[in-house]
Amino acid sequence: MENSIEYLINEVSAILTDTHLNSMQYLLLADALKRAREKHKEEIMKAFLDGKVNHNKDWAHEYYNQTYNKPIL
Repeated sequence: MENSIEYLINEVSAILTDTHLNSMQYLLLADALKRAREKHKEEIMKAFLDGKVNHNKDWAHEYYNQTYNKPIL
């Protein structure tokens, strides 16, 4: 299942295939995409917790990792 961040990464990669980035631009882009993925994870975990009576952050991490099978370290 491709989420919105994975879609964005794929689209940006396709657009930039013929573009030559210098190392700083590449690092900035990679960092922005990493932060977007982390923010997306936080939003999913918050939505999960908002639906629970007992807010347990470990449950949210477990839900995210089981659902997307891509833990973010």
